[in-house]
Amino acid sequence: MVAQSAARRFWTQPNANNKQYKPLMSLRLEMTRITDSEDCFKCRGCCKFEKDHLFFAPLVTKKERDAIEKDPKTWGVKPVFKPHKGSNKVFQIQMISSKLEKDMFVCPFLIEMNHECQIYNKRPFDCRFWPFLLMKGDSEGEIDVMLYNEDVCPSLDKKTCEVIKVHEREALETVNSPEMRAILKENPELAWPKDAEDAEDVRKVGTVRLFD
Repeated sequence: MVAQSAARRFWTQPNANNKQYKPLMSLRLEMTRITDSEDCFKCRGCCKFEKDHLFFAPLVTKKERDAIEKDPKTWGVKPVFKPHKGSNKVFQIQMISSKLEKDMFVCPFLIEMNHECQIYNKRPFDCRFWPFLLMKGDSEGEIDVMLYNEDVCPSLDKKTCEVIKVHEREALETVNSPEMRAILKENPELAWPKDAEDAEDVRKVGTVRLFD
C-alpha cells in the first residue's frame, strides 16, 4: 500500500495565542501533536488518496459539518459532504481530483500548492486524531484505538518508544473522556470497521468500552 493513500490528515497543534481559534469540542479533546510540522510539510502525504483508498476519507459529525459550512473560508467550495453509510449524523468529506498529481484525489479544503488546510481551526476530530484511528472493537460498544505505523506516517520513525507510549496514553484518555464517549455513543459510525482495507497498517493501542 502506498503511504500517501492511507495518510489522509494533516496533524498540527493549535496556537493558543490565536484568538480566532475555536475548537468544536472541549480542550480535553485537543491532543498534543505527535508528528513534527517540518516532517509533515516534507512528506505531504496526508489529505490525499489514491482512488482505491477513498473509503478512508475523513468523517465528520453533523455539528462539525455545520461549523465548516458556516466558515467564510468554505463559501466558495462546492458542497462536499455525503451521508456516511446512510447516516443522518455522520458525513464523509468527498475528495476531488488533484490539480498537481495524476490519478490522485485530495481534500477540497486542501491548498495543494503549500499543503495547508483551509479549515484548520475547524478541522474535524477524525483529522485531529491522526495518525491514530478509531476502529470498532470485537464486542458491541467497544472502540479500539489504533495507531498507523511509520510506513504510513514517516514522522513516527523518529520517535522513541517512550515518547510514542506517552501519546498512546493521551489518545486513550481522550477517547475515554466523558465528552468523547458521548459523541461515539451518538455517532457510532465514526469508528471504522475492523475489516477495513488498511487494517494491516495499524496496531491496537487499547480498547475503550462505551457502556459499563
